[in-house]
Amino acid sequence: MPAPEPSRKPFSLGRGSALGRVAGRLSILFTGTFAGSGLAFATQILLARTLPLESFGSLAALLAAVNFLTPVASAGVNWFLLRAYGTEGAAARRWLRPSAGLVALATTASALALLVYAGTGGTLSPAERSLVLAACIPILLGQVAVELASARLQLEERFTGLTALQTATQAGRFLILAAAALAASGVTLGGVVLGYALVGALTAGVGGVLLAGLFTGRVRLAGHAPPVTGARPVAAGAPSIGHAAVEAGPYALVTMFYVLYFQGIVVVLEWLAGGAAAAAFNVAFLVVSAAALIPGVVYTRFLVAKLNRWAEHDRDRFRDVFQLGVAAMLLVGLVVMLGIALLAGPAVRLVFGPGYAEAAAVLLVLAPGIPIRFVQMAYSSLYVSRADTVRKARYLGLGALASMLACLALVPAFGALGAAAANVLAEAVLLGLHMRGAVGILGRDAARDALRPWVALRRLRHAG
Repeated sequence: MPAPEPSRKPFSLGRGSALGRVAGRLSILFTGTFAGSGLAFATQILLARTLPLESFGSLAALLAAVNFLTPVASAGVNWFLLRAYGTEGAAARRWLRPSAGLVALATTASALALLVYAGTGGTLSPAERSLVLAACIPILLGQVAVELASARLQLEERFTGLTALQTATQAGRFLILAAAALAASGVTLGGVVLGYALVGALTAGVGGVLLAGLFTGRVRLAGHAPPVTGARPVAAGAPSIGHAAVEAGPYALVTMFYVLYFQGIVVVLEWLAGGAAAAAFNVAFLVVSAAALIPGVVYTRFLVAKLNRWAEHDRDRFRDVFQLGVAAMLLVGLVVMLGIALLAGPAVRLVFGPGYAEAAAVLLVLAPGIPIRFVQMAYSSLYVSRADTVRKARYLGLGALASMLACLALVPAFGALGAAAANVLAEAVLLGLHMRGAVGILGRDAARDALRPWVALRRLRHAG
């Protein structure tokens, strides 16, 4: 059992206080994340203004497929390792070799599935399809490497490095696209995917170097006592690939269902209504996705490793941070929703051009889902144990099913607006499921306290 964390210091606003350290680390993550988001947004603007609507929609659908297969390829190992190290400390090195074997098998299967999708879906010309087939695997490998390497940086709480790694893909894609826009040949779908493949290959190399540190043991785990010098994992009774698959499987399912739930609508919309409708929805969804970065930074980058430790060793802090998070996410989500509803519609028409006028209307339909998603991510943070992760995967599967069924019912009649309504409905279903499950994790009283703002104010003293 790893050594417990030092006792908490009193809540303070002074220099060097726990709150000050939290604010400093969050500022690094938010700065990098919004820089990456800004680059991604600028990239989408360039793509929307330089590619035909059909090509833009086809590219969005391809990237959605890659995003869905990324957690399949990583097999949930990145999230599982956070849990394993949070529970076992340095002893969790025993999971590295079987996890690596699992990732190798899963990545091979995912690459084959991606080739099948890229070779048969959409309305690409033969030349474009050949380029997409050549490029899609490096794109996938780059994203998988970033996911896995991020686990090491989160375990060490190296948030500057984490921000740089997770921003690198968007920065590289923007630079590639900007160079293509300035070139005489201009921007083409084939050129874009080949540029994205180059970025994927480079990030895969960087991720591989970071992952090597886990295997050599040159890792300083935050919140745990340092390992004994020269210690080696115990060979006897080491887990197998099958054992790793059983343990990591729920985390893979969570991420797969999350991507299917969060981005699958773009693929379904392209199939049912064509690339132009997918492009309109994708532009509006980019704005909503940018807003979702706020709870994403807090819960999946800054707090994720801490929550895995606290769930095992400090249940009071685990409860307090959850209750404070629900109130904070609701307030911030409502503010963001109002801002988007008032300003983003005209901004979409101004930035993307008159060809995307429908995206402004889609954005208004999507806006009510923003505070729902913010609060849902606070509830989702409770589901860190393996048993709770299985439940979380089931909830996300039901949310994805609700999204797909609503999409099939509404898109034929309402197009992109129907897809937006399906998304908001799925957000409400997912929040309801997570709220119901929270009672089993914290107990009825603690779960209800999350809905009482005055309780959240009392929890501020434990936020550091």
